[in-house]
Amino acid sequence: MHPTQVNVRKVCFFAANSFAQKATFGIGTLFAGIGLDLIAFPKQVDVSMVSEQTIFNLGLIAGPLPFAIYLIAAYIATKYDLNKTRHTEVYVQLSAQKNHTKNGSKKLG
Repeated sequence: MHPTQVNVRKVCFFAANSFAQKATFGIGTLFAGIGLDLIAFPKQVDVSMVSEQTIFNLGLIAGPLPFAIYLIAAYIATKYDLNKTRHTEVYVQLSAQKNHTKNGSKKLG
């Protein structure tokens, strides 16, 4: 493999990682704003003006709701069928494809 191909892969990986982080922060901010609107959290008021019910609702969207979302994600992750045997199968298939590509490019070159 040519050294520049490795650099392109690294650049693409870090670009995708950076995009994923920014998208996550943006979506998180959007959902936080929607949550605050749903509980009618007051804007630009003194802390003493915030009702107990609003504070309770804020606690709900800051605690149990994210926990429930994490539980759903954990449940979905348990449905991902990847064990040591399957990992080995995938690794062998990818190695075979890589070797086939290398052999094919040598014949063409």
